[in-house]
Amino acid sequence: MVTSTSRRRLVATVVAAAAGLGVVPAASAEDARAAAPSTDQVVQEWYGDFLFREDPAADPDRGYWVGRLDRGDRRGDVAWSLTETREYAEVNVAFLYDYYFDRTPDRGAEGWVSGVAGRGMALEWVEQNLLASEEYWLAANSSRTELVRVWYADLLGRDASRADISYWSARTDQIGRLAAVREIWYSQEAVDRRIRGNYFDLLGRLPSPGEVGYWRPLERESDRNVQVLIAATPEYERVALSD
Repeated sequence: MVTSTSRRRLVATVVAAAAGLGVVPAASAEDARAAAPSTDQVVQEWYGDFLFREDPAADPDRGYWVGRLDRGDRRGDVAWSLTETREYAEVNVAFLYDYYFDRTPDRGAEGWVSGVAGRGMALEWVEQNLLASEEYWLAANSSRTELVRVWYADLLGRDASRADISYWSARTDQIGRLAAVREIWYSQEAVDRRIRGNYFDLLGRLPSPGEVGYWRPLERESDRNVQVLIAATPEYERVALSD
């Protein structure tokens, strides 16, 4: 089970691609009914991966989610509902503040939490805004060069070249920090890195090139949706049962 300290970050240290067997479709309602004895373990794994619970087995409230699975609700639908809870919003926004600013969220973060919890705001929008924020800019010593360096480290997991720094410094002056962050965010390099990170975090392996290609258009639309769909697969269940 992946904890909050490694979520979506471990891939930064992994550069080799693992061979895969192809994309496995999300589990159907029939799959959920057939796998009923294992649903509690799947929900515990979701608690660790999406809510960062340290001891999921100790939480009796998971019975609601287990019940939905045992009644035959599609796993993708149940996992998505879990990511619409306030707890999901709170712990994930707090994770981003800790990761980027090394502090807990202030009162101003309540808007992000409320938006993610029930107003359809994507968590990645929060992350993009933090990357473009004044606090992030000041941490980069208010330097265009240093700003591009840390963007590359955080979004691409690599050093920026002189050409990269020159291009994005000028581009940021033209379109602003947030627009520049989004251009890097939705670049194929960044998209593919997030897909590899999701596979490593949720399945404990890296995707094949074919799997990366399959998820690429979905990842550009929603990182959370990709995570939820992966967490609804039979492979994810096998990983959960093997822990």
